[in-house]
Amino acid sequence: MKLSKGSLVTLFVVLLLVIDQALKFAVKLNMTIGESIPVFGHWFQICFIENNGMAFGMQFGGSVGKLALSLFRVVLIGFIIVYLRRPI
Repeated sequence: MKLSKGSLVTLFVVLLLVIDQALKFAVKLNMTIGESIPVFGHWFQICFIENNGMAFGMQFGGSVGKLALSLFRVVLIGFIIVYLRRPI
């Protein structure tokens, strides 16, 4: 079974999202704020910080705004997947 280019990109994006969310979940459960784990020495570390807003810590409407931003991201990813899977 040969996958189309759009299907491969979709699979890659979904895989990255799952890895990202699983890593965030593991960090939240197993680390304390400010703690870091070196992966490749000092060059690459996993650091636990909290960002209460969006980019650069800008906040948008408190907890309702945070939910709105999360829903916006999910919808946007859905549109990107649909766009990539459309016939050329």
